[in-house]
Amino acid sequence: MPRSTSLPALNFPSVDVRTDGEHIFDPFRKKWLVLTPEEWVRQHFLTYLHQHLGYPRSLIKVEQGLTVAGNAFRADAVIYNNNIKPLALLECKAPHIRITEKTFEQLAVYTARIRARLIMASNGRNHYICLFSRDFTSYRFLDNIPDYTALCQMTD
Repeated sequence: MPRSTSLPALNFPSVDVRTDGEHIFDPFRKKWLVLTPEEWVRQHFLTYLHQHLGYPRSLIKVEQGLTVAGNAFRADAVIYNNNIKPLALLECKAPHIRITEKTFEQLAVYTARIRARLIMASNGRNHYICLFSRDFTSYRFLDNIPDYTALCQMTD
């Protein structure tokens, strides 16, 4: 049985994701990757952003390396505007992993470094979207993921 048939359904509208049972194609990095539960979520989320919400593929950097206080980190994805200013950070977990306060602490560390005002965390079933104030002193959770145009306006 191909591995992909054992992966759970996710809470996204239908998206076009290519798999061969053992691998999943990452159109952002233009390569085949081992099909893990986390990669299943990441590719569905990123493809949803691109296909349904108009996020330009060229402005999404997958597995963006960051350094904070001398420690290396890797964000699942960073979304930029046309001026290459970071707008949003995305953290994906496997469907069986709960999104917890620790997930948001991890994102806060990344956000402190790159100053992206929107953070998104998902395990494919539950999605949490949080917008920071311009001075990063407060935040609020959003009910929906903004489309790319709205994201640019709210983070301007």
